[in-house]
Amino acid sequence: MKSAKYRFLLTAVVVFASLIVLTVLGRLFWLHPIRIAGGSMEPSLKIGDIVVVNKLSYFVREPKKGDVVFINTTKLPLNSSARDKRWIKRVVGVPGDRISIHPPYVHINGAPLNSPEIFVTISERKKGYQGYLLPDITKHPDSVIQKDSDEIHLADNKYFILGDNTTNSHDSRHFGPAPRSAIIGKLSWRIAPRRRRGIIK
Repeated sequence: MKSAKYRFLLTAVVVFASLIVLTVLGRLFWLHPIRIAGGSMEPSLKIGDIVVVNKLSYFVREPKKGDVVFINTTKLPLNSSARDKRWIKRVVGVPGDRISIHPPYVHINGAPLNSPEIFVTISERKKGYQGYLLPDITKHPDSVIQKDSDEIHLADNKYFILGDNTTNSHDSRHFGPAPRSAIIGKLSWRIAPRRRRGIIK
């Protein structure tokens, strides 16, 4: 009787310890929940939303257009005041692309970006989106893109990242392409609030 009770307690302790270890390892190396703190991705992601970053996504493939990604700003060409932050942006351009902005559109290789569908929704200012805008050069005079004739060619391992809300986003329009090493993972799910739970598109 005592032996059975001991085995039961030992099994419960092992299971509980395993769950703790898996939770910690998941947070560190695989799934990382974060709360949205800024408005650069509105209305796709709103302040207070809780989302999950999948850090394993890009071990099996490279980032692609439309992915919403978690950015390590220490890898970006920013001033020191912005380098202690983590940003969320959307991948708009991948290596080999030529990028320009013709409000309210982003052009890739001379044509409006229309795939995946989210880019059409943003550009056509549907569902609360404002389209893609050029930077305000009175506030950001050093922006790498300042007018619609400016074009950036993405080298190997370079990505063009934008906020969905370009009226309130510091992104590749200002500091240029992001290196692949700056992309930590892909936002996979929104887990709160409950009414908007689901896959992030």
